[in-house]
Amino acid sequence: MMRVTAIMALTVVFMSPLSAQEKAAEKTNSAAGREVCVVYKGLATGALVHAMLKELPDKIILRTESVTITEEELGQELAAAPDHLQDELAQNAFFVVEQIAARKLLIFLARREAKKSGTDVSGYDERKLIQRTLEPARKGVKVTTAEIAGFYRDNRRSLGGASLEDVRKQIEYYLRDRKEKEAVVSYLQGLGKQLPIEISAKWLKKYAATARNNPLDKHRWNGKSTLVAFSGASCCGPDGLKAVLETITKKYGKALNVVYLEARGWQILAARYNVNSIPTLILFDQAGSEVFRKNGALTGKEIERELGKIGITP
Repeated sequence: MMRVTAIMALTVVFMSPLSAQEKAAEKTNSAAGREVCVVYKGLATGALVHAMLKELPDKIILRTESVTITEEELGQELAAAPDHLQDELAQNAFFVVEQIAARKLLIFLARREAKKSGTDVSGYDERKLIQRTLEPARKGVKVTTAEIAGFYRDNRRSLGGASLEDVRKQIEYYLRDRKEKEAVVSYLQGLGKQLPIEISAKWLKKYAATARNNPLDKHRWNGKSTLVAFSGASCCGPDGLKAVLETITKKYGKALNVVYLEARGWQILAARYNVNSIPTLILFDQAGSEVFRKNGALTGKEIERELGKIGITP
């Protein structure tokens, strides 16, 4: 499984139509004072899930009791962005703001906790401060023998015929790493409950549209269930998973959107959806809610079994 990384920066260019949900919010003219996760379902994936939409001063994108993010700061992020990511970054301004906010808030919380406990953190750099805040979330993560055996059983085909004992340690490391990432995401999503985070309703109304301008979001919110695969040509053999999905499309096309994305070409989108390895398959129901996620390849029969669980038939 190949690791997927995302570099955070942005430009602002492309616009796409608002989703039906966003249009409804616009008609009621009541976005301000509501949470991001309510008005723009599925857009926030981390620290800004529960941020409140507010009318903020010009040039201010986000603020809390101790953290502010300005348009100028966002521009500074852009200056460090690689050229080959500019087009995709242009569509994900909100995601970039969410990453900046997470970093700043974790550092603030680390310093606040240290002050309360009388701990001297003056020699800590930003990385160490962030680790200090996240350590409790990671600490409780455990991997059971049953989970290791289950992962081996489900992914045996892609492990090259190795025995469970041969790959036990590698599987345990992979599962622990994945669980720790999930624990961190869960912690970040709760930050808006700990701190009063405000984001500019006017700014987000504009840039929520750009974030939807990709194959996954266009299908996810069209009222039909969606199966997406983040994969790559070198994964599962030459186009192995892609061929499986083509068969699924032919059989379920009227009831299911099927989206295949080369992860290397959609690095920021993969990061938005917390994809840390490929192949990763995610199934969304008709309302756009995630109902299934699998790291590793699936056969056509295995995919059909998951589709049947939420009532999708040919």
